[in-house]
Order: sequence, then C-alpha cells, then structure tokens
Amino acid sequence: ITNKKKLTESEYKELLKSSTVHLEKKRHEFSFMQNGVLFSMKYDEFEGEKLQMLEVDAANEGDRSNFKPEDFPYRLIEVTGDMRYYGYRVARMI
Repeated sequence: ITNKKKLTESEYKELLKSSTVHLEKKRHEFSFMQNGVLFSMKYDEFEGEKLQMLEVDAANEGDRSNFKPEDFPYRLIEVTGDMRYYGYRVARMI
C-alpha cells in the first residue's frame, strides 16, 4: 500500500519538469444514492473528454458490492483489475 502525499503547486511544477509523459485530468467528487446505499463517487475527465473514469466507493465492502452499474444513469464499463487503467498507465490508453 502506497501512502499518498498532497503536493504543493511548486512541488508539482518541479516534478512536471522531469516528467516524460504528461496527462491532465479534471476530478469531480459527489455522492450518489442507489438502493438506499450512499456511494462516494470520483469522476475524472482526461484530455478533452476522450476518456472518463468513475471510481465508486462506499462505507464498507458489503455496501460497495451493492453498486449496480446497470442502474446508474450513464453507461459504465467495468475496468477494475484492468491494469491499463491504473496510475501512469492511463496515459497509454489515450
């Protein structure tokens, strides 16, 4: 498990100088109620909306497993476990 550290703007700009791949995303966070379960949603838009990703979380594993993608207002494709969508690898998908 990796600990995440929030970067300052100056730390980000310094790291960006040494980066060979650059990909920007815009993140939207919101709550969504489905079948009586409150889900925490993180929606990311990459590179002018060529790729959008939605991360779904809940208070516990039991609640998370109750999420029904087919009941979400938009069409979703499950990519959990597909390493192409993890971390830096997303840049290759675009």
